[in-house]
Amino acid sequence: MNSRERRHFLLQELQETKAVYVRELADRLAVSDMTIRRDLRMTKEKNAIAEFCAGLIKEGNAIYLDTGSTNIEIAEELKNRQNIAVLSHSLPIHNILSANDKLQLIAMPGFYRSSPHGFFGDLTCRMIKNFRIDIAFLGISSIDASGIMSPDFDDQAVKLALLERANKKVVVFDHTKINHLSFMQVCALKDIDMLVTDKQADQEFLTATRKQGVEIVQV
Repeated sequence: MNSRERRHFLLQELQETKAVYVRELADRLAVSDMTIRRDLRMTKEKNAIAEFCAGLIKEGNAIYLDTGSTNIEIAEELKNRQNIAVLSHSLPIHNILSANDKLQLIAMPGFYRSSPHGFFGDLTCRMIKNFRIDIAFLGISSIDASGIMSPDFDDQAVKLALLERANKKVVVFDHTKINHLSFMQVCALKDIDMLVTDKQADQEFLTATRKQGVEIVQV
């Protein structure tokens, strides 16, 4: 079980039992106590980001959820919502929301990549460009004061299509993504409407970002 799967498991445990024990979880998952504590902290941070982002979504909105663990948490927050349209190329997000027939789930086509569990390619981008999107929630591999980054051409192409079609562009990320260089530049921070991160975000990054006039929310 990788870290993403562990954190999803921990989130389900917290939702079902409201309380968990580190030693018991470490034994069940065959990892150290330290690993469980770190995963619980990251799960809490991502859940706080997801709750805030879900609050931005109004009835009647058409939103887009990018791939990534934080967007998966946003999908979890939307499981019982109604009268919204959710577009995504993320298979885990399709699976989470497919049981809710009170919202409209629109799955983007493309070729499947097991990491990051999503569909990509020219067909994906062309389909995105058919829609008017109220809010796009973008996941990222890394970010610094110069802009947001992507690990490869396919992911970059999807993000560029979303930037073109979304009225409001929201980038969601935890503090570990800050100043962690990646392969492809996607856009400058001025092209983003809002950044949402956790309270452990690097202060120098926050200062540099705000000097550019970008709205940044810490939750």
